[in-house]
Amino acid sequence: MTAELATSLTVDGSLQLLEFGRWPFHRFELVDGVGEVRASLGRRGWIKVYLGSGQRLELSGGMRGRIVGRAVRRSIVPVVVDSDRSPVARAHHGPGGTYLIDTATEGFVLVPDRPTTWRSRSPRWELRSWDEPVARLQLRPRTIQCHRPLPIGAVLLAFTVMDLAVPGEEDLGLRPTQWYQR
Repeated sequence: MTAELATSLTVDGSLQLLEFGRWPFHRFELVDGVGEVRASLGRRGWIKVYLGSGQRLELSGGMRGRIVGRAVRRSIVPVVVDSDRSPVARAHHGPGGTYLIDTATEGFVLVPDRPTTWRSRSPRWELRSWDEPVARLQLRPRTIQCHRPLPIGAVLLAFTVMDLAVPGEEDLGLRPTQWYQR
């Protein structure tokens, strides 16, 4: 699966990310309004995605990939990679509790309805392309209402950062240590 092909796979309309299995071995399926499975995802967890082998991903056409963590500057960001480990979409935190999601063809901003922290996640989110709202997302139940076709990598990353956040988004507010001053 090439990055061009993966970004050409789009989803539209109403979709839901369903959770199956017993704790701690959950798996997920992204299902559209008519019940067709658009993507199957393996176990999700903060350590598995950001520090481990990643979350397994299989798209409806039989293409495989993973959602993994990659080091970018001083943080770890979630990235959808194809079977060749080439990046398809990437998310990182932006100003004011927002998330920036980049694909090869488009960029999106995931904006919470209310301010969010690592302790309390907003229940409703909006995905925007520039200033145009392109989708509404809800955390419980995990649903998305797309206003136009969206790359499936951007949709999966939106659910990932809604659930797990991005490491390093909360600044501890500590001043840098300056050993030469008293």
